[in-house]
Amino acid sequence: MIDFAAEGLLDDLEGEALTARLALLEQLERDGASVEELRDAVAAGRLALLPVERA
Repeated sequence: MIDFAAEGLLDDLEGEALTARLALLEQLERDGASVEELRDAVAAGRLALLPVERA
């Protein structure tokens, strides 16, 4: 299980944005996304597109 906070994937988020990001990250992890994929997507501002890109 990935520790999203420790990986910096939840930085600068709070409230609904944090909840939504966490739900998306958890779903992507269940679907087999690696921590590297998640880090890259967050850094590039395309995390929301990752489910489509992986389909």
